[in-house]
Amino acid sequence: MSKIINNFQGRQNSILFKSPVGGMNSNSIDNVSYAKYIQNMLLDENNNLVIRNGTKIVANHIFDENKIFRDQLKLMEYINSEGESEILVYQNYISNLLYVNIQDNVKLDTIAGSPNITKVTIDTTPLNDQQKTYLSKVIFDGTYFYVRQDTFSDGADISNVLVEVNKITFNIPFPEAFFDIDSTDIFDPKNAFQLWIERAGIYKFKVSDNLENFTELLLDLNPNVIVSYINYQNKLIICNGIDPVIYYSNNILQELKSNYQIVQNSIEKISNTEISINVSLNYENELRDNLKIGNQISIFNNFNNEIFYTITNVNFVLNINNIKINIILNNDLVGDPKNILYKKSIPAFSYINVINDRLFALDSGGSFYKKFRSPDKSMLIYYCSKRKSIFDWYNKTGFIESINLASNSNKIDDLQCFNTYQGRILFWGKESVQIWTGNDPTVINDGQNIDFGDFKWQKTEPIGIFHKNMYVELPNTFIFLSKFGICSLKIDGFNNLNIDLSFAESINGHIKKQLENIVDDREYRSLNCFLYPYGGFLGFRFVNNCYIYQLKEKRLVNNTKMENSGFWSVFTQNFSESNSFLYDSVSKNLYLSNKNEVVVYCDKLKIKNYVDLEINPIVFHLQFNWVNMPSTWYNENIYIGCISYQEIPINICVYTNFNTADCKSVEISVDQINTKFDFSFFNFDKYSYNEKGIFPQETLRFSADSVLLNINGIAYNEFIIDSIYLSGGINNAN
Repeated sequence: MSKIINNFQGRQNSILFKSPVGGMNSNSIDNVSYAKYIQNMLLDENNNLVIRNGTKIVANHIFDENKIFRDQLKLMEYINSEGESEILVYQNYISNLLYVNIQDNVKLDTIAGSPNITKVTIDTTPLNDQQKTYLSKVIFDGTYFYVRQDTFSDGADISNVLVEVNKITFNIPFPEAFFDIDSTDIFDPKNAFQLWIERAGIYKFKVSDNLENFTELLLDLNPNVIVSYINYQNKLIICNGIDPVIYYSNNILQELKSNYQIVQNSIEKISNTEISINVSLNYENELRDNLKIGNQISIFNNFNNEIFYTITNVNFVLNINNIKINIILNNDLVGDPKNILYKKSIPAFSYINVINDRLFALDSGGSFYKKFRSPDKSMLIYYCSKRKSIFDWYNKTGFIESINLASNSNKIDDLQCFNTYQGRILFWGKESVQIWTGNDPTVINDGQNIDFGDFKWQKTEPIGIFHKNMYVELPNTFIFLSKFGICSLKIDGFNNLNIDLSFAESINGHIKKQLENIVDDREYRSLNCFLYPYGGFLGFRFVNNCYIYQLKEKRLVNNTKMENSGFWSVFTQNFSESNSFLYDSVSKNLYLSNKNEVVVYCDKLKIKNYVDLEINPIVFHLQFNWVNMPSTWYNENIYIGCISYQEIPINICVYTNFNTADCKSVEISVDQINTKFDFSFFNFDKYSYNEKGIFPQETLRFSADSVLLNINGIAYNEFIIDSIYLSGGINNAN
């Protein structure tokens, strides 16, 4: 328990509760170095609890009457040619559903037995094939629809989507009476509402000291995804598993297409500007789509030079077994043509990363809480055919090479992400992680079925990653979220990788509750984590809380073993509401998404504040663990050693005798405005004092054999807690 000191502030005995330097640990009793719960507070350099900093808005949207902006799914960093930082934002929005005449082609029906659910039927008969294809792409289970109308507008995720030849039906959780209907003509009532649908776009802003407006780059992307990105060769590559892979460079955002060599039977130079190729009938549709007037192709000649041309005319001649294609070019041919290449789309990869100077990727498919991708995709790893290249995915036979990791696992799994760590490659599924070694996945065969490729499986560990974005890497430590809680991966003295399930043992009870509280795919996709080197902490953000791990120096245990002494706490408000975080390596700032705005964490001197969005005060909460008394304690007063730069009330509740229904509460007004904070010796303990030598205190009488302290309040400015004192005596009711 905490130490009893004598003659504190003229009192006979006092029990000292210092700031819990060990952070949150709900498993601890009788150790006031830990707390059961710490909200919106960190440790300062003197091991005092200090309120976290606030935030301010740095970028937002110009008003657009045709869009309502919703959540931001991802913040992405890019360094432009001037060495300046730009931040790209994957932003969800809702806008009017295209092509559908709401009055004439939308029908509403109440579902029998479910009066609060309406079946919506869209008649697509008047639409052309392209419009029907578009609607079938954007309307699916989980799509957010917003009913905009004069009386009351609201939105919800739809379900039971059924796409048929001439209609689309779905359920929306509103009663039929919710919808505005114009019944002026009782024989022909008309729908008087609009259907707006959620889509996503990519916007950008430049990091500066001013409030910036977003610049629109691309619209009409899928909103129900987990976005992944990497910076590679001065290009920002973005993928989500549904839409085409795109990349950003020099203010342009475009689809990433690969060089593709036409698989030809023969090639002939007809004239200085005309060539003829002969190909299989299997490639007809693809070549008609890609060899069009105005498209660019490249031709390798007999000198092995690649020269780019533009097609000015093209003619397809169908034969019985092949196609002859005559192509006229904009410039004269150099040498004899040998091979023709054009740009071809690659699969809608769900994750891309670099392994030993080569791009690897996971197959297409959405991300779901309780659903895997199809088995033919879930364990495939694709890789670029050419090292150090972004645009060379296809090999000479027209395929993207891949490795099926299902061959090395006896578990049904779904790959989420992969990364390199300490010379190994970690392929993370939801249920297991495969550890591989080597550099080159290409295989050399000696003709006797002996492979000399050095890219090899090493082992499989039966622990996976809960979400593809839920990991951070520190020097010598890899931290990730699994279904067991927050775990770590380390190298031992024998160069082996070891998984530590107890890395966050002190809070994993909280983490498991957070995982249990996830109810749908939208909440699952919103999970995120970050590392903020400048602030010295990292965070794992869940639906309602962001768990913060403050990095501290390691300490000696029993003079032999170095033990991790990090500090766990919880950040709420802007941190728990943010779907994405970004540490900008240029400005050293931490950015948070905030629905339709981007905010910055205000811990730098120039912008320092202690209120979220510059208006909302920070809520703080400290709850110690239970402490047993050596004998019955009779309390008289409670004191707080603290600094506040603004007068605030602090609410204190003391629970007694392991009974959380028995609360002795009091409010203490703290008005130590602009006072200094220092330490003085009293007996053998340090305690804090203000200039007047008087602690904020109130009378609080109770008797107890065990106590639990609970402190909370709201701060508008810097606030520091050093200690709390219960003043009274043992076996003394006077």
